[in-house]
Formats: sequence, C-alpha cells, structure tokens
Amino acid sequence: MLLQLQSHGFAILENGGSGLDTEPEFAKLLNCSPRPTYYSGCGRHIVKTSVVEVLRQDSAAYLPKRFGIHGDIPAYYHPLEVGILHCSQQIKGEGGENWLCDSFHVAEQMKEEYPMHFELLSTVPVHWRDVGREPGTMPYHLESWYPTISVDFNGQVEMIRISNHMRGSHFAKKHKDKLFSWYKAYFTFYKLLHSEQYRAKYKMQNGDVLVLDNKRVLHGRDGVSPLPNDFRMLYVYYGSWMDVVMQTKVLQQHLNAL
Repeated sequence: MLLQLQSHGFAILENGGSGLDTEPEFAKLLNCSPRPTYYSGCGRHIVKTSVVEVLRQDSAAYLPKRFGIHGDIPAYYHPLEVGILHCSQQIKGEGGENWLCDSFHVAEQMKEEYPMHFELLSTVPVHWRDVGREPGTMPYHLESWYPTISVDFNGQVEMIRISNHMRGSHFAKKHKDKLFSWYKAYFTFYKLLHSEQYRAKYKMQNGDVLVLDNKRVLHGRDGVSPLPNDFRMLYVYYGSWMDVVMQTKVLQQHLNAL
C-alpha cells in the first residue's frame, strides 16, 4: 500500500473502521501522529456534508453541491504532503463520487502541448487566501503567493496548487501585463484536469480510507442528493511524505531480514 502511494500518488484501504478512533489506521501504519492544522489542533478535521445541517455556508466542502478538482490548503507555507480521507458515513442517496487526477501527468502534457501556458503557470505567482473559522476552533486568516505549477531546480514538476475556492482576487502587479494570457492558460489546465481522459471516479464506502499525495493527486467530488436526515461524514488528517518514505524502508528492511 505504501509502495502504491509512492508510485501512483494514492492508495485505498477498505474496511478501515468508523474513524472514531483518535488516529486512523493508516496513521498507525505510518507510525506517526497526524499533522495539526488551523482547521483542527488535534490533527483530525471533521467534514459533514448535509442538506439539513450545513455547518459552514462559506466552505464548498460542507455543501452538497459539486466540489471541483483541488488540492488541500494551497496557501500553506509548508505544503500538506499526505492527505488522509476516512469515510465514516457515505450518503445513501445519489452522488458523492470522488474524482482523482494525477496532476503531474496533466502538467507534463501541458508542457509538451502548450509550452507557453506551462511557462505562465509555473512562473506567475497566484494569490492564495484562506479565511474563516471551523466549528469549535479559533478564527484563521492565511495568505500567500505561489505559482500554480511548482518546479524544482531541474525543471521537474514538484507540486500543483489548484483550489478555486482558495484562490484570491489579487493578481501580481509585476505580471499584470500577463493577466489575460495567464487566465487562458489556467482555464486550459483546469479543463484538462476535469476531463474524463485524466480523471478517475470512485465512491467511498463506509470505513474506506483514501490516502493521497496532496502535492500530486488532486481530488473533488460530484454533488450529493442525500435522503431525508442523510449525510456524508469524513474524517480528514494530514501527514508527512517523509514518514511515508521512512516507514516504507523500515518495513522493507524488516521483510528482508525474515
């Protein structure tokens, strides 16, 4: 499972329990504690999607409408590398299928077919903004500037930042002459990310744990149509990629010693 996460950018653990434990089964496998965020100081963030009880009207994650492809919290100065979505309860009604997209593959296609678009998306910084308050927590206000496509010193893609609900309204003054061309490049990229050619669909069942490389595999979901008093409950955790790599090596050494 750890090897699949590293090779494919995601892994699915079935029958992972109710999610009510303090740590999900996958965090136990990694032998680490979930990383705290401003959404939850304890490392566990509860997302309940319902028509009857909407905990936050200003957050797409809580609303039953369609939730487009995105990566979690792109405004973070130190990226959240591993996302863990533990489905405690799936709706009994229609909808709610998760979408998964290998954004690195799409970015490489952009680089080959639309090199000027790739250049804009990898050099023009984007205003990221996350302001609000989760139920039972302190208010938060985070802003930062990072390009949509981040590349390393070799020009290889190392992170994709996509999240329309966290993209701010300001455009970098230094690049104001590129405004219209940047949006053209962005819409081309965004459309490709949502195309069936690059997008897989999967509806989580009760107890399923979906683990993602948050820097590479973007996710979203269809809108949901809950039955009366029906709802979808996810427990969301974040971890470190270092823990994934380290624990993989530890387990491999252990198996080789047998």
